[in-house]
Amino acid sequence: MVASAATAASFGRHASTGGMHHLAWIMLGAAVLFLLVTVFDRSLRRVAAS
Repeated sequence: MVASAATAASFGRHASTGGMHHLAWIMLGAAVLFLLVTVFDRSLRRVAAS
């Protein structure tokens, strides 16, 4: 549902190159957020140690 909402917000009524670039920035932001959450998750250290 979030992906559909991001696509709709990026493209509007018709697909365009500008909308595709906007969607790419949204995806890049989400990737950075997920990377930061993974790096700073202390519970993953316990799983790796066992």
